[in-house]
Amino acid sequence: MYEIEGGFDGEDLKSNLSEVQLERRSELADGPLRTRFMEINETTNGISCVIQYEIEIERSGWDGVEYERERHQARIRFTDVIGEGGVLIVAKGDHQSIIASRLIDFFGVGPNPSAAGTADSLGIARVEISEENLKNILSDDGNVESRATYDSIDENTSSASLAGALGDSSPASEFNERGNKRWVIFESLSFERKVGITVKNDAVVFWGDWNDAEMERYWSRIVLPNLD
Repeated sequence: MYEIEGGFDGEDLKSNLSEVQLERRSELADGPLRTRFMEINETTNGISCVIQYEIEIERSGWDGVEYERERHQARIRFTDVIGEGGVLIVAKGDHQSIIASRLIDFFGVGPNPSAAGTADSLGIARVEISEENLKNILSDDGNVESRATYDSIDENTSSASLAGALGDSSPASEFNERGNKRWVIFESLSFERKVGITVKNDAVVFWGDWNDAEMERYWSRIVLPNLD
């Protein structure tokens, strides 16, 4: 989940999404890297769409390394459930910042929109989940905790993971006292499906049959209230 500085107007957003095609210069691949938005629809809390975007990829050829354009797409939801304007990106973790940087291009925010390469530029901010937030979410919505990863258990252990019925596990109790919890998988009490929360990437991972509206509701009803 990201928050757009200054927010957005829903009607203008819908119109602009349907009309705009973005291009950013590619230093290595042949031709510009293009971004466009498709399947634009109104939702209860905002607008949903598909973002189609191109990235540079490196390939090995007979004459050495070559760079090509590769096309990807992901689903995003612009929603008013957070601040002035939130964006839920439904994509793999390693593409989250790539998509966020295209949104910087779209909104024209940040210190240098045409060259923005990460989501850390001014204008768009990722909603952060701290270890304390994670514990609050578990306390609020965790039914059966089945996996957890910790940092800094002791001076000889940089990270460790546990799996099983962690609520009945003495090692889990010890790790909760001694380590920093970074990643957890549990059965959601309210949605009765499996969820993962990662502090490292500030992300929620959904297993099973979740649709986009349900993912948005999980953020608005469970995650965001526990970030205060």
